[in-house]
Amino acid sequence: SHFARLEKMIWNATAVTPAGAAAVLGSPHLPALAEATFDGNPFAPACALRLAADAADRPALKLTLPGVRIERRDTPDGIELAAECTDAWNERRTDEMLAGFAASAAGRRVAGLSLSGFKLSPAGLTRLAAALDPARLRSLAVAGNVGNTGAEALAKAFAGFRPRELRVIAANVRRGGAEALAASPLTAAVEFLDLSGNAVGVAGLAAFAPRAGTLKTFKSTDTGVTG
Repeated sequence: SHFARLEKMIWNATAVTPAGAAAVLGSPHLPALAEATFDGNPFAPACALRLAADAADRPALKLTLPGVRIERRDTPDGIELAAECTDAWNERRTDEMLAGFAASAAGRRVAGLSLSGFKLSPAGLTRLAAALDPARLRSLAVAGNVGNTGAEALAKAFAGFRPRELRVIAANVRRGGAEALAASPLTAAVEFLDLSGNAVGVAGLAAFAPRAGTLKTFKSTDTGVTG
């Protein structure tokens, strides 16, 4: 049967499996589906981001899964994914999610990626970068407890990427992390940069002076710089 007008599906606590969810989200017979909820089901972290990436093409899709909410948008440039952690996931669980995502070929179609509230490890960031296409990714955003170590790992793992937009927001990044990002080829073509909510100080902001020729917007509210 075709459910051409069906916009929302709720599968909470139904014991549906990840394979069942993948079949629903990947169905070409649900072209109007814009929201699906699978909370309360025994889904491992490995399936979370991959379910969104592997879903059938639709203008927009909102997913609620155990521990994570994801919004997907399909654009002419590729897929845009925004994931927010809604549970206290540790690095291991986040690494499992990224490993599952890396197993999907759909990662090469991602043009925009936002990860909020996840504890990102250097190994996880390396795995994430390997799953994406440097020629396609235009926007990258991370928010949460990244820290200087995470910022340095991000700068290293994504050195082969040239996004136009980079957001590292409220991520516990300080001067050293900002300097690592500024020195990385990752920021060579960035036109929009947001470091808001990180106590990088004047020195951390000044590290981006060599990028003045490409930066068009530099957002740096609440960075420990006062008048």
